[in-house]
Amino acid sequence: MFVVNRQCHSPWLPLSMSVNMRNLEFVSEFLRGSRAGGFEHQRGTPEDSACLLTELLLHEDSNHDENLDFSEFQNAFNKLYSVTMVTLDQSLAINVVQAHVGDNVEIRCDIVGEPQPPAIKWTRYNVDLNNINIPNMKVFSDGSLYLTNVQLSFTGNYTCQAVNNPLVKQTHILHTSVAPLVEVSPRFQWEPVGGMATIDCKYETFESDISVEWFKNEELLLSNQRTTIMNNATRVQIGQLERTDTGAYSCRVSDRKDTATGADVSSLLIQDDAVSVSGDSDITRERLWVFHGNGVSIYSGGCDGLIHELDGRDVIPQSGLTLCGATDTEQHVICEWSDNALVVEGRIYAGQPNLNRIVVFHGQQLNVVQIIATDPQPRRLWSVENGVDDHQIWVLCAGSSPTMRDTSTTGDDTDDNDSFGDFEARKQSDSAEFEWNYPSHQQRKHNRKTIQVIRLSASVHQPNVIHLQPIDGHFDLVYDMFVPQFSPQRLHLKHGIANRYAHVTHWDERAIIKVDMSQFKYVKTINLADCQPVQGVHTDHGLLIIQCQTPVTHQLTGQLVVDQITDALIAYNPHVRAQKCYLSPNQHFLVNVLHNTSTPTATTVIVQRVTPEGLEFLYDVRTSLDIVNCEFVWKNGNYDAVLASGTPNREDLLYLSLSDGRVELITGIGRPTNG
Repeated sequence: MFVVNRQCHSPWLPLSMSVNMRNLEFVSEFLRGSRAGGFEHQRGTPEDSACLLTELLLHEDSNHDENLDFSEFQNAFNKLYSVTMVTLDQSLAINVVQAHVGDNVEIRCDIVGEPQPPAIKWTRYNVDLNNINIPNMKVFSDGSLYLTNVQLSFTGNYTCQAVNNPLVKQTHILHTSVAPLVEVSPRFQWEPVGGMATIDCKYETFESDISVEWFKNEELLLSNQRTTIMNNATRVQIGQLERTDTGAYSCRVSDRKDTATGADVSSLLIQDDAVSVSGDSDITRERLWVFHGNGVSIYSGGCDGLIHELDGRDVIPQSGLTLCGATDTEQHVICEWSDNALVVEGRIYAGQPNLNRIVVFHGQQLNVVQIIATDPQPRRLWSVENGVDDHQIWVLCAGSSPTMRDTSTTGDDTDDNDSFGDFEARKQSDSAEFEWNYPSHQQRKHNRKTIQVIRLSASVHQPNVIHLQPIDGHFDLVYDMFVPQFSPQRLHLKHGIANRYAHVTHWDERAIIKVDMSQFKYVKTINLADCQPVQGVHTDHGLLIIQCQTPVTHQLTGQLVVDQITDALIAYNPHVRAQKCYLSPNQHFLVNVLHNTSTPTATTVIVQRVTPEGLEFLYDVRTSLDIVNCEFVWKNGNYDAVLASGTPNREDLLYLSLSDGRVELITGIGRPTNG
């Protein structure tokens, strides 16, 4: 039976029956007789509080025809028990949304309800977006999802569904695009009549399906008898020059959907006589800095040879110290440098681990301009932009080696009074969770690195060096840190940084800790099941690619992919194992290097294609060379990998064309370093 307002009870009525006053009076008399006969009320309603069904006609006859049709009768009961039927037009089940970086986007859910709108829930990788704190994402009360300052990491699938009927759902696929970065060379040239002109076009883009076109004075330029477009349209050559060839030549790069386009212009002037110029001003500013054991050597980017040298015994005027810490009377000094150096706003930053400092060089004056003190052994540096005027350098310092008794041979691990930094030692078994106050012996041995942030400001001469927010009254000691790498396209991301989160790890911990790089603090711990992370790579499309090993035996177990928006584990591949991973600058390829110690083949190189949705296996290359490093070079619109060998008496390079897997061996190069 139905339950109506004021707890009246009525029997079922035929759907075709029109209810009028006579019907209702009959039913009311029937119910009063039921009470007299001893029937028990459903809710024990007192006699004086019972309502009459005739009141339905008084209050629910919306068209005032002295009859209740089925719709009016149903609406009366829906006021107390709301039954909403949710539906979705199947032609709207999948919706594609196109946006540019920096846009504000509203995504509406097309699920409807009758007689009232249903409650809507939004998810990404099955994570409720209402349960995560993302300032750029907001679910409105009307069921729409609003994204502000859209970033590439927002790319992906968003699903809306009715709360009371999860089977009814709609998928929205968000594509986020950023304009390609295009640069032509030379920007201006004079050539004589009858001569030849060559213009090169280099571009960077996240899109894999693109078109490259050349224009002269806004008119499409095509190959003909005198004009040749070559090298995947990255070069144009014009022969037998005429005065009419004078003009502005532009290289335009766009995706096939024409959602993002980048262009650059080169000017060509044809005259009777050639004009000798000193060269393109962009090239003359380029410098190649080489950091070695004797100091620093600086070469011209135009292949003009060595232009300046800094000896390790040279005195730094600002401090009176020598470049590499030696005295000026020492005949031989070994300079020690960090694993990498950074170029930030015309200055070069390089760490000196043995001297616990970072040296800052002027890019044009070619001298030391500043010394920044750090924690012990600054080994790795990352450049991070956190807004227009806030540039940061994140530093991972190896820390001092702990003075601890070697228990590997004696089996004694009972030094409960040993201390390491702000930690107190305490014997415990290995666990998946890191004990902040009582790390194990192995954790104390491996977790000894610190993280510092150097905040640079044009208005302040001396940079501000800080640590991350303390944990339980001390600065955290970590095993490793994964920071998003710089990509050329970020020069176009003027609406904020592309990825605001880094991640840190602890030894034998099956988790990573998310770090907010804008707030300098830990955000949350992400459980990785049985994966101890040993290598991590961020992509601008919001993926964190992790190489895993077992916490106890430390055997490589596979590759894990994490969504950086929701921190959900979205993919696992046990077949891709590697000690080192290298992401190409355009983020199209991931090069995984696995050293095989049990087989004659020294190294396996696994190449994967990186997409906004995840990773695709392309091919693998097996070589007897011991690959120790990987660099990328841009060639004809694609990036190729140059793999350095550390095999004794095999000082070779392996040139790998990433797009098609072609391999070339380059010999006689010299011995590489591990930098």
